Amino acid sequence: MAYYNHWYVFTGGDEYSNEVVSRKLEGCDISRGILCKDRVSRDMWFCKDYETVRELDTARINDRRLSIEIFTKRGQNGVVRSWELNVKSYRSRQARKYRLQESLER
Repeated sequence: MAYYNHWYVFTGGDEYSNEVVSRKLEGCDISRGILCKDRVSRDMWFCKDYETVRELDTARINDRRLSIEIFTKRGQNGVVRSWELNVKSYRSRQARKYRLQESLER
């Protein structure tokens, strides 16, 4: 059975963060009152794909004024929980892919 992830971006009502996220997620709406694993109901932006989530997370790291938190839900009936990109792990996976591809080309 294949699972898919739903991605959400929480800004906490910060004006600057809302403006940046709304530009990035053009055409997406805010999902209201999503109950998270920590039993807190939040209004969050729905994000369509992982690539956009990664871009927003990178922007958060580079721009100190950007105050966002990323949440994910696995599958249709999953629990909404906080998510953080493990940059070190991601980079090492990318490096392994590159080395594998390089060795196959030889």
